[in-house]
Amino acid sequence: MAKSKTMRMQWPAAGVVRRNGLFNVAQQDGPYPAVWAANVRLQDTLTERLRGGSFTGRSYSSPYTYRYVNLVTENDDEITTENGDSIVLGPQYEVPSGDGTMWVTPGSDAPTAGTADCSYRARMLRVDGHIIMCSRVGDPTDWDYGADVEDVGRAVPFQLSEADEVGDDVIALVPHRDAFLLGFTASETWVLKGDPTTGTLQNVSREVGIVTARAWCKNHDTVYFLSSRGLYSVQADGSGLQALSEEVLPVELSDITNTYCMLEYSHEDRGVYIILP
Repeated sequence: MAKSKTMRMQWPAAGVVRRNGLFNVAQQDGPYPAVWAANVRLQDTLTERLRGGSFTGRSYSSPYTYRYVNLVTENDDEITTENGDSIVLGPQYEVPSGDGTMWVTPGSDAPTAGTADCSYRARMLRVDGHIIMCSRVGDPTDWDYGADVEDVGRAVPFQLSEADEVGDDVIALVPHRDAFLLGFTASETWVLKGDPTTGTLQNVSREVGIVTARAWCKNHDTVYFLSSRGLYSVQADGSGLQALSEEVLPVELSDITNTYCMLEYSHEDRGVYIILP
């Protein structure tokens, strides 16, 4: 008759760890990790709650919002035609700006709207493939690229590439104040310092890009973004690019193709939420 053997096993309360030497953890003291598991941590470090039970997720807002508004006076009195009809302005688009978001009316001559639209240095920016199209400074309805080259405020197009290259399709633009504009393709990161007509464009990475147009968030001067390689952070000026998720990001959050994926930074939790609606 075979002898039975008792094996001592412990719950992997330390979560998932993929570092080398994981299989020698039986000699260590304290909570044990696992090479792969789902929902094993006893307490969520962000929400400070025990795992299991019900959980209210974070609300989701569309990354592409527009509205129509009526023309009014400075006192918010509606202006109408002789027949009493309202005068409708729009559509107005809510886009990221150097500080938060703002509503912009780009006009009928503007390029086709998209999820990478933003406002930077009083310019409306829109993307068409690998071309970033910028309106005139202070006038989001002026898209005339035939203005005098000495006019630094003119509408101007540019791309994320060196002078002798054709850039890849632009996925996302991240404006920061009036100083920096981070630009992402699927596999590259760039930064524009200053205005498109007078500033400098520099490559940050030829290997790390972004998965979708709104897969980024900011915490002061730090930008967090989700690439096909995982979660990264970079300073708004393009410095300090680093991977944050080599040992903590689940496989399910790699190679995301959901175009509505968004990132949100929570100052209360001091953490980044990856939202997949």
